[in-house]
Amino acid sequence: MYWEEISHRTPSPRQEEILGWIRDKVSIAPYFRHFKGDFEGSSCDSDKPTAKTFKTNTSCKSFTQFVQKTLINRVKCGAISIVGKVGVVYPPHIVLPLTVEPTKPRLCHDVHYLNLWMCDMPSSLDSVSDLLRYVQRDTYQTILDGKSGYDHILLTEENRTFFGIQWGGWMGSCSRQEPITACLIKLTHISATAYVWILF
Repeated sequence: MYWEEISHRTPSPRQEEILGWIRDKVSIAPYFRHFKGDFEGSSCDSDKPTAKTFKTNTSCKSFTQFVQKTLINRVKCGAISIVGKVGVVYPPHIVLPLTVEPTKPRLCHDVHYLNLWMCDMPSSLDSVSDLLRYVQRDTYQTILDGKSGYDHILLTEENRTFFGIQWGGWMGSCSRQEPITACLIKLTHISATAYVWILF
């Protein structure tokens, strides 16, 4: 497996954990914590988020074609699976609202509700001071803007009905979820970057 080669060439204290995420997929259960508090006027007190369906954010109205094209691509790559027509099929446990960040533009899930139950897993992006680890004297710097970097870290089969979205009268389930994978993906990217550095 490609990632096994990367992991063995660039060993780290979390090597087996990283391989486990990619090889065995990710279970969401270990990343939940008990939350007691308020969300938009509703009282919450549970070990995991209660079932809830959110409406798509109004920001999507000005980007209808973009949202539709993006979702079709997400279905094609396996990041989203079609469940069926809204009102006909049973919805995922949490139907997350879609929103658009307009400057790129970029389609996102609004996860404010879900994040209330997620364990705190701090992660930071590299800064200018980190360049010294990558760039040596008389070398060239190449920039790579990664896209869809979550797609290789999937949720386990039993967890894929937990998160979902709805658009155009159709319901979809998510095979991966950013609140979990955002912090995991940096660790896999660190391994991949180190591997590329060894090759070149």
